Amino acid sequence: MKVITLSKKLLEILDTAYKLRLGEDVNSQNPFVWLKVFDSDELGEFITEILNAFQDLSSGINDWELLDAVIHEWQESAITLQNQEVLSAFLSEDFDEVLLTKPRL
Repeated sequence: MKVITLSKKLLEILDTAYKLRLGEDVNSQNPFVWLKVFDSDELGEFITEILNAFQDLSSGINDWELLDAVIHEWQESAITLQNQEVLSAFLSEDFDEVLLTKPRL
């Protein structure tokens, strides 16, 4: 049953990505409406990553959790792109990288 549910999710997310890439709108109730923040090229990259993860899955290299992880990472990126404060911090030239020190035990 898990395979059927995850397969349905995969088809729905790919359908949404393709529609957006073609310039079609998606319903605000669509669970993958967060894909709207990406441009056509990014959606192409997303589709490629999803299809590659699925191909690995079908050849026995991968598992469903890793496919879910790809989707999760893209969703987190979408959330970041929608949050102007976080996005500004990432794009800021004043961003100072701080090296981590070895923890004391």
